[in-house]
Amino acid sequence: MQVFTVIICFLLVSLTTDQAFSRQRALTPAEKTHLKNAQNISLETVALTEKGLVDPQEIQHVVTNRFQEIGYTIIKDEEISHDVVVKVKCEERKTRTGPSTYGGDADSLHSPLPGWTGPACQITYGLNGEQFDWRIEVRTDFKDAMEAAKKKEKKNSGEYALTELSIKLKHDDFPLLLTAEWEQADRLINLMQRTEIDQSLKLKIIPLLGSNSDPSVLPTLTQALNDPVLAPQAAIALGQQGEQAEATLVGLLQTAETPELKIAAVKGLGEIATHSAQTRVYTPLVHSLQKPDTEIPVKTEIVRALGKLGDQEAVPVLEKLNHEAWTDPSSSQEMQELREALTWSLWQLNPDAHTG
Repeated sequence: MQVFTVIICFLLVSLTTDQAFSRQRALTPAEKTHLKNAQNISLETVALTEKGLVDPQEIQHVVTNRFQEIGYTIIKDEEISHDVVVKVKCEERKTRTGPSTYGGDADSLHSPLPGWTGPACQITYGLNGEQFDWRIEVRTDFKDAMEAAKKKEKKNSGEYALTELSIKLKHDDFPLLLTAEWEQADRLINLMQRTEIDQSLKLKIIPLLGSNSDPSVLPTLTQALNDPVLAPQAAIALGQQGEQAEATLVGLLQTAETPELKIAAVKGLGEIATHSAQTRVYTPLVHSLQKPDTEIPVKTEIVRALGKLGDQEAVPVLEKLNHEAWTDPSSSQEMQELREALTWSLWQLNPDAHTG
């Protein structure tokens, strides 16, 4: 009875914090430092069906295991000191939504879907009684729990929905996303260095490391270039590290043996070009573009990168290639994509030019 009283209180608090989510604010330096060192998590879970509140033990167990897998400590006694509160609310039918600032990307797979009314878990966190403007959503593959349960010959749709949400939580990236949100690069790097960790998990970690400014991230991503499976993802993530990754990516573009890895290197350089006014990637990009043996998909990515770079010196080079591409009789998908990239980049560099 005491557990359900706590849950009800949490629900009431959650409802009142909806307005707080609309008042987005940046974390203070002190809060960032606190989260970066967070170890002990107080976990609050709610399980809600169409019939009302139910025991959230299954959800609690799954989420606890997921956090413990990457080294966090779950504090079960609310009276014991903890570093951060994570709230997980799972529902047979989602009743509440709020804005998400996760990654600054509203198109993220984890961003709450405004039109979704099916089974979903909403995950948030807070400090000192305040919830922050971060929310991700984990959903089932079906929107109608009653219909889905009926197809599986399950009598209790709420129980079925929560079980399916538990399965989703067992495999979802939410612990990694929170770790990245808290800027705990050391924890993510530790996972990258563990040989028993599956490559598929490392592929999820690499993009999260890319935007982290911790000095240890650059050598970790550079080391990942030695792994054929991880290398393309690592090259793209290195682009987020800015000018300090420039030489590594230029070298990779010049020595990579597969089109896939060359394209990844170019994407990384394009990311640097987008955010840096001092980048020196123009010459190596043009050199690779003009090499006779450069594959068409690689050329297409270089063309896009040159458009992002904004260097007017690229105009004659792109105009020459544009003429060659449009007079080439090939109707292949690769050639069509190259033509479209040329049109876009030339327009970026000179909107008044005719590129058709």
